[in-house]
Amino acid sequence: MVRPPDFKWPTRVCVGCGEEFQPTGSVQKHCGPSCRPTRKTCYQCTREKDRDDFYKYPDGRLMVPCKDCRREYAKASWHARDTERVAREADARWERKLRRQFNIDPDDYWRMYDEQQGRCRICSRSLQEMAEGERRGSKFVFMHFAVDHDRRCCSGPTSCGKCVRGLLCTKCNGSLGWYEQFSDEIAAYLAATKR
Repeated sequence: MVRPPDFKWPTRVCVGCGEEFQPTGSVQKHCGPSCRPTRKTCYQCTREKDRDDFYKYPDGRLMVPCKDCRREYAKASWHARDTERVAREADARWERKLRRQFNIDPDDYWRMYDEQQGRCRICSRSLQEMAEGERRGSKFVFMHFAVDHDRRCCSGPTSCGKCVRGLLCTKCNGSLGWYEQFSDEIAAYLAATKR
């Protein structure tokens, strides 16, 4: 509904000074800033705070609860929603990667995991031991082992699924890949150093 240009709100009595005034909005209770109370109590934290500690509506009214309580609520609710969403998305990405890159299902991964008793096929470290060895003092935890495949069968970034050899920790997987890539050079170096 559009108000006519000459529209005026009915006069009111100021809550602060008791004088009659012409309001500029539908909920205005005070005739001006001097009549407004300088402090307000937040209903959530029950602390009395300055007016500057509250966000304001466009018409000048104060929003409740206070800025601090609003920030805490937003942070807690965003973090709770975001943590669940991130976990779901990470699982979905991991499952897509298994199918796309290694041509295996998550069931195949967990079957290999159980066969290896939850340990790296080369060094026999568990995921927890990997986390402690890789990032001392942090809360970083490895969620999955790396899937190892024979690069002689599938030399590209993807695997046919038949050449998957097992599950390795990140150190063993990186070292094995590096060794397989430079095995001729390593053999030549070792032969040269034995002379």
